[in-house]
Amino acid sequence: MVVHWIEDQRFQVNCLAVEGDDPESFADWLRGELPAHSHQSLSHMAANTRDDMALMRALRRLGINHAGRELGSVSYGLLRWALHDPELLVRRNALLAASLLNRPQLWPC
Repeated sequence: MVVHWIEDQRFQVNCLAVEGDDPESFADWLRGELPAHSHQSLSHMAANTRDDMALMRALRRLGINHAGRELGSVSYGLLRWALHDPELLVRRNALLAASLLNRPQLWPC
């Protein structure tokens, strides 16, 4: 098993990437051992703040956390809502998160 520590400057988040046999099981074990956000905690964080900086941070983490995974209906709704936020920087961070998800229905027309 190989674990990579990633300091993503574009998204301004730090994360772990796991490679090897059965990386999902190992990632699940890591999530239990380390203080990490779950899909639910990230959705909750984004849904329950109106502080733009906290919302943008939650959106970036949500995108990283859901990259390559199924996006739940709550997270999908939050991203759609954030794409229409009156604050330009919130919309930009929502677009960054959406770019990781490969979900065309999130992309603006």
